[in-house]
Amino acid sequence: MGKFSEREQLNLRQEKKYILKREDLFRYIRFIELLGFVKANETTIVNNIYLDSPERDSFYENINGDYLRSKTRIRWYDREMKFVVEEKIKRSSSGFKKRTVIGGKLELQQYLATNSKKPVIENRYERRYFIGPDQVRITIDDLLLFKRPNSNMVIPYKDCIVEIKFDTFYLMDTSKAVPSYLQLSKFSKFADGLSMLGEMSI
Repeated sequence: MGKFSEREQLNLRQEKKYILKREDLFRYIRFIELLGFVKANETTIVNNIYLDSPERDSFYENINGDYLRSKTRIRWYDREMKFVVEEKIKRSSSGFKKRTVIGGKLELQQYLATNSKKPVIENRYERRYFIGPDQVRITIDDLLLFKRPNSNMVIPYKDCIVEIKFDTFYLMDTSKAVPSYLQLSKFSKFADGLSMLGEMSI
């Protein structure tokens, strides 16, 4: 994991995350709509399985705030049931995703059986998508649930997560989309989810 290639640099993006109280959810949606943001996609249920090495390399890279870090997840949407491996690579505050479609449930089982990294946490949430001026994207994640693989114990997260996303090489002033009741955060569904579950062993 070194420098980004020229192709990857064209797709680098910044993400700023904020905590949004659930009682302010529709207040915030009305707020960004007045700024010109419109719904980009239908509200979707997102599912993730995060993988890590036995040494928990990705977990410790995240909590230590390493300049170079990566994490691997398997993502699918309820409406599709097509599994995609995403390697999310970050250098400082810029990130890039590598995606590989692995197919259906049988292919998922084969992938997990042969991968050196193993599932450590699963999560699920409802995502709303918005796009605004200058192609700034906002996603709002609600009803977050976390669990360990092969466990029936589910931990809910009480608040919503807002992510404001924009291309790294375009200087964007996103402050207009951040009212005073949003709380800037480094919330990670991977690392914070593991901490909420209280168990990082694989």
